[in-house]
Amino acid sequence: MFYVYEHFCPKSGEVVYVGKGTHGRAWSFQKNAGQRSAEHYSWAADLMYAGYTPDQFVRIRHNNLTSEEAIDIEHHLIDQLVPRYNRKGGIKEPALTDDEVEYAKCRRAEGASYESIADELGVSRTTVSRRLQDKTWRR
Repeated sequence: MFYVYEHFCPKSGEVVYVGKGTHGRAWSFQKNAGQRSAEHYSWAADLMYAGYTPDQFVRIRHNNLTSEEAIDIEHHLIDQLVPRYNRKGGIKEPALTDDEVEYAKCRRAEGASYESIADELGVSRTTVSRRLQDKTWRR
């Protein structure tokens, strides 16, 4: 049996990833295991570093599903929610818009830390620092 799960920001409630899985897939965050993107892994690692446990940012939306049912529900939720760490058509959705990057640059110029900016925007510290250094995706 399969389930459909979400990874969400415990502060804002924003859903950042939707997936289908069995067993412990929803709670698995092993670096370099090829299961998650580097940014998705960094997001989860930042939350765990801040003291959150996966139970505080993982939720099961539907369970006891066939694989086909889980795929249909997963795709529907991805289309509806457009989570930042899901890939659509092989193209990764960007984590920050250009307006958010400009805001982050202004906040950095004011002396704000990457971590505080990340909290304000609901993304990982790594996402902010990489984007301000022009090392990641943009819209």
